[in-house]
Amino acid sequence: MEIRIKPCIVMLSLITILLLILGCQSPSSHGKYELPGVVSYDLKKALRLGNLVYELDLMGERLDTFPNEFTNLRNLRSLSLVGCLNLDFEIVIGLLDSLDKLSELELSKCQLTSLPSKTSNLQKLERLDLSNNFLQDIPGSLGKLPYLKKLSLASNRLTELPSQLRESTFLDEIYLYDKESIQIDYVIYVLTAIDSIKIIDLSFSRLHIIPPEIGNLIQVETLILAGNQIETFPKEIQNLKNLKHLWLGVNPISEEELARLEVLIPNTKINFNDRF
Repeated sequence: MEIRIKPCIVMLSLITILLLILGCQSPSSHGKYELPGVVSYDLKKALRLGNLVYELDLMGERLDTFPNEFTNLRNLRSLSLVGCLNLDFEIVIGLLDSLDKLSELELSKCQLTSLPSKTSNLQKLERLDLSNNFLQDIPGSLGKLPYLKKLSLASNRLTELPSQLRESTFLDEIYLYDKESIQIDYVIYVLTAIDSIKIIDLSFSRLHIIPPEIGNLIQVETLILAGNQIETFPKEIQNLKNLKHLWLGVNPISEEELARLEVLIPNTKINFNDRF
């Protein structure tokens, strides 16, 4: 008797075997081996795949609502909602609250005027992108996100940072470029307290004067000040012994000031490109 195997069964079996093979090469952060995650660009497909989805990119999608079934994406690590203008983000963030593996969230270009109140409940976040919105302030509760490493607040309407951000323990990078009137003194005050901070971007922020307090940022390795109106630096910049890269493109800095800087920070590479 001839045995016939349906092609769809063969295909499913081959996919399962392939996932198992690849999964053995992909250890999780807990030391266990997991199946490789799926990257999806479609919400409906993602909901069908459920726990297989690790990354979901919905950039520019014309979404009006988020279904409650979204909470079934239990393994979701990364979510991009860039340019999703019609969503109620209070509801969205409320749904994300149950996804305890979510570590990366992009809310750029969403026309946000305030940050959803439950954002600080996303305790596993490591990267948060709030750039290109209309935020005038951010809640101090962001400083209580215990694993936050990268924060982008670029191209908003902020003039200062909340003092509670000084409580951050893992913040490694902060992007504040393209600000209308950022209060540099207070920004330095906040960031000085964060021992983990390594990259600070204040490019295109209409800065004219760098205060002496810049010398307190002794932990910083990359400082991006391109596209400002800076002509000179205080001598306290010599305190930045860990500074490896200083970006100064599109600033009216004279040859004499550059020569002075090279003496003050001889181990720092000074770059005149306008973008990091």
